[in-house]
Amino acid sequence: MLCICYLRFGIVFVPTEALVSRGHYKTVGPATSFPVEATQVAIEALRATVARGNPNWQSVEPEMKIPGYLPIWAGFKTWGRFEKGMSSIWYLSDKANGNYLIETPRRIRGSDAWEPGDSADVVFPAGTDLDTVLIRLVTMMQAKAKE
Repeated sequence: MLCICYLRFGIVFVPTEALVSRGHYKTVGPATSFPVEATQVAIEALRATVARGNPNWQSVEPEMKIPGYLPIWAGFKTWGRFEKGMSSIWYLSDKANGNYLIETPRRIRGSDAWEPGDSADVVFPAGTDLDTVLIRLVTMMQAKAKE
């Protein structure tokens, strides 16, 4: 399972990630967005996205396969325009060993590219319930939004 959260000017955008092939994902619809400070709304939206899972790319409806689905859905023409105001990204995944993982890449200085940001990654012990993970993720997003 992979869930990607994009923080842009206090709004979190969370699209569905379709599984294209083993380990490769593509952003598709549906997507959701919410104000980062709305903790309960954020947890419910993230819970719904995780429950939706990662559909197989072949089973995704054609209208949800639009290139650049998330920026278009959010009102931008390109990924570049969408990314200009983006302050952070979080990857939430569950690994085969039952551990949830929150990864926080960081923007490469002077670039629009992102690289792994190992120092902020959080690995949860096997058996940690999803709500505990989502509360931590929302807390991390809220802290970043206050910076």
